[in-house]
Amino acid sequence: GDMSRVARPTGAPAPAVADAARAIRRMQPKPGAAFAQDLAPYVVPEVVVRRQGRVWCATLNEAAFPRLQLDRSLSDWAHAQRNQVPQEARQLLERAEWTVQNLRQGSATILAVAGEIVARQSLFFEHGAFALKPLEMRDVAQRLGMHASTVSRVVHNKFMATPLGTFELRHFFARSHPAGAAVHCAPVALQALLRSIVEAEPAQQPHSDVQLAKLLAQQGFALARRTVTKYRQALRIESV
Repeated sequence: GDMSRVARPTGAPAPAVADAARAIRRMQPKPGAAFAQDLAPYVVPEVVVRRQGRVWCATLNEAAFPRLQLDRSLSDWAHAQRNQVPQEARQLLERAEWTVQNLRQGSATILAVAGEIVARQSLFFEHGAFALKPLEMRDVAQRLGMHASTVSRVVHNKFMATPLGTFELRHFFARSHPAGAAVHCAPVALQALLRSIVEAEPAQQPHSDVQLAKLLAQQGFALARRTVTKYRQALRIESV
């Protein structure tokens, strides 16, 4: 703040240096920030899906989990000399063991649910969103011997990295939509089909929702016009 001291090396009068200092303070050190959009969400997937031979396999991404372990020698000594260890220390050890066990159990549960998803949705990894099948959390829960609420907590804000991109585990769950007399599809698959139809339509003659419903019906997917509208809005496709 001593402008006279700053002015001496420049040879300029102190008032001019003070004016320059005020101008510098008003400057934006990150000029690109004025044009930047919101930061893209950055996630570290808990599960990675890769193809091994003819099957798809899910593995844990160890980098997404905290690395916590007990000092084994100290733990063994504390258990062997339990009578000589103060009660407070024993309680701390039990809490530490409980924490480590919970972390291991949590990661094992995530892997089990992810493995069941991969087994049920293997066609998705081959063909994309078109092949996503209806799947409910209770189905996975019954298969794994869990409660549906446990599966719901596991898939919340947990991500899976696949060759097709990174998806939240919830992405793979959807109730079936009766798309025809004997056809049941996941809404995500129907939305993918709808997007493909819109992308192929003539630029100068976009289809209305009624026309889109008719085109879907021609492919065996009988959807009401209001359902087509809902899916189009979910895909952020403008109406004609």
